[in-house]
Amino acid sequence: MTVLEKVTDFLRSQKGKKFCDDCISKKLNITPPQHVNHKTRELECNSNEFERVQDTCVDCKKRKKVIGIKPVITEAVVPTDDADAATVLAMVRLYAAARTADERIVGNVRAGDIVRALDEVLPQLPLVRVLAGANDFSH
Repeated sequence: MTVLEKVTDFLRSQKGKKFCDDCISKKLNITPPQHVNHKTRELECNSNEFERVQDTCVDCKKRKKVIGIKPVITEAVVPTDDADAATVLAMVRLYAAARTADERIVGNVRAGDIVRALDEVLPQLPLVRVLAGANDFSH
């Protein structure tokens, strides 16, 4: 099995989780870690299945470049028409998190900036955490 296949299989088995290259390297016993970095960059460029973004690694909890299965959102998870503010903001965050960080989506604002801003101002709202699928607002 190639390094690319090992990394791809691992990420597919960890759907919904994002890992940094160092942690993938340790979990799969691939040395040097640069091999993993090369393959995650390859997946970032050549696959629509994965996204590599600046976020918190689920394993080491460090904020750095991480990779995982790209979330797919085809429609709102909960209705937002006339919904309370927390629900609307949670859906905005969920949609932004499913986009690439540099994609401009609302008012020409980058998706990554929307996620970061909402994470900074909304940690006190448990409903937002649950609806937006964001368990860690500490970054």
